[in-house]
Amino acid sequence: MLLNDGHDRSGFTCGVESLDRYLKTQAGQDVHRKVNAVFVLSLEAVPARVLGYYTLCAMAISQGKVP
Repeated sequence: MLLNDGHDRSGFTCGVESLDRYLKTQAGQDVHRKVNAVFVLSLEAVPARVLGYYTLCAMAISQGKVP
């Protein structure tokens, strides 16, 4: 399912601080700007709880080129 405002990202942790931070602070903005597609895994019984996620991006930009 595509990430949306109804997903509770605050409690998500995967053990990799940079990935946790991305989901909590940047992923929603990327979806709104259509920069990345962020998909989440959740249980049908608790659809707002994020169990995992992955992103798809159609382009590659050198990290030094991003302001």
